[in-house]
Amino acid sequence: MNHLIKQQIVRLGQEANLPWPQSLPLALLQIQTKPRTKEKLSPFEMLYGRPYGVQKGISTQIGEERLTAYMIALGKQLRKTEKHVAGTQSRGLDGPVHDIQPGDYVYVKSLTEKTLEQWEGPFQVLLTTYTAIKIQEQNAWIHHSRVKKAPKAPWKVTPGDKELKLKFTRTK
Repeated sequence: MNHLIKQQIVRLGQEANLPWPQSLPLALLQIQTKPRTKEKLSPFEMLYGRPYGVQKGISTQIGEERLTAYMIALGKQLRKTEKHVAGTQSRGLDGPVHDIQPGDYVYVKSLTEKTLEQWEGPFQVLLTTYTAIKIQEQNAWIHHSRVKKAPKAPWKVTPGDKELKLKFTRTK
């Protein structure tokens, strides 16, 4: 987007001999009123339901009846535009983008700056969404890109026969 704005400012500066502070509003207007290829509508049309410019015969100063009729027509046009634009845009996610389930154990990447990546945990996952994970130790949800599954423990610990004994067995 910045590249487009810069191109428009340079072009307006060359054609109209305007300094960039005066060219900027014109460049932004030109970008906002130019129809996009995918939707075949400009951002202005998507927002206001009509092309940029004054339409003949429609004035908000003629009276309340004309204003009411104009607002109703504008609302209908906006609904048509919303349906058209919604049909051309991509849908959201259909399913999770990770394979972590509630009950799994995960490591969470630390946000503190260190020379090597630091992982905290393991923490047990309480809830998941398509892109986030919730653990008990943090109030905020964690994005799946900051989490990795903890490997299953190779050893299983069970209480032994006596009170102070533990039995370690290797799981495969």
